[in-house]
Amino acid sequence: MRPPSLRVLRFLPLLWRAALVLACGLVATLRADVSYRGFYSGTLSSGGRIGIYVNTNNDVIVIATDPLSGSFGASNNVKVSANGSFSGTYSLAAITGQISANGTITGNAASVGLSFTCRRAPFAGVTRAFEGYYQGWIFDPNNRLLGTTIITSADGQCYMFIQDGPDVVDAGSGTIDARGIFSFRDVANRTSSGSIITTAGGLAWNGRYSKVGVGAYTFVVGRRTAANKLINIATRGKVEPGDGALVAGFVIEGGAKTVLIRGIGPGLTAFGVDGALADPVLTLNQEGTVIATNDNWSDTLASTSLTEVRDTTALVGAFALAANSRDAVLLLRLEPGAYTALLSGLNGGSGLGLVEVYEIQ
Repeated sequence: MRPPSLRVLRFLPLLWRAALVLACGLVATLRADVSYRGFYSGTLSSGGRIGIYVNTNNDVIVIATDPLSGSFGASNNVKVSANGSFSGTYSLAAITGQISANGTITGNAASVGLSFTCRRAPFAGVTRAFEGYYQGWIFDPNNRLLGTTIITSADGQCYMFIQDGPDVVDAGSGTIDARGIFSFRDVANRTSSGSIITTAGGLAWNGRYSKVGVGAYTFVVGRRTAANKLINIATRGKVEPGDGALVAGFVIEGGAKTVLIRGIGPGLTAFGVDGALADPVLTLNQEGTVIATNDNWSDTLASTSLTEVRDTTALVGAFALAANSRDAVLLLRLEPGAYTALLSGLNGGSGLGLVEVYEIQ
């Protein structure tokens, strides 16, 4: 039986596009008896850096930075052929890559004279607990909610890219130590440094960092490797009265799934967001039928439910809500089907709101 999964319908997809871009189409899958999983890194022939995380035998995550041209690009959905090859575009040139069983990935972009060789990092090392592929969201210095992807190795390597909708807007590579302290540089040679706090045995991170000349960032990411699957989808927008509710749809397939759904308004003010929705109301619908609703989570949930919500929030690495906040939360076990979460304001209130959906199990 296929395991349960949660598929996004209405949230902005983590796509990518920049001066340096990697794009690939769906092709055949790799043989099941060969595993290429792991973290690979190397150097572009221009002197830039490239990091590749082989997440499964079907897909890889690629992050590349090229200080010489000041360009960067990334993708978290590069598909791989049956023989371990992948292809797409690199800036304006065609790129090809080949994953080999000997622990290397080689490739080139012949029309612009670029080539690379990536070697697989050790599976054991001082940062083994952090190794993996992470996705989540980040607040930039202007309090915008953006998407982010991070890949790390067991021997302390770290790559990150940030998206504003479909566009890759920043990328960098660097190091992370056993304490969760990290540093990386972007293509403009600006340094970012910060630290992370792990939760639930390292399945998720809460982190902060400061980029020289830019400002401070706060992020929450969940590990998406096959052994530690965690899905967090989020969208932020303006909530208006009437038909102006913030709408987020998702589908559950293959079996029942526990999900944590949060409608955040007042909780955004801790991140310096102005005009946050004062009193959000969260409603979950299935095919036009209201399944559940919540207003003022800490006032309306039973004490046992409050404890479970707090524990689950820590498990997935989400930021904690104040005990007396008017934010809304639902923690539910849902059967397969299509669902819609709506965030509205009590008594027609308006303001900026955030809807989050976390897959628990």
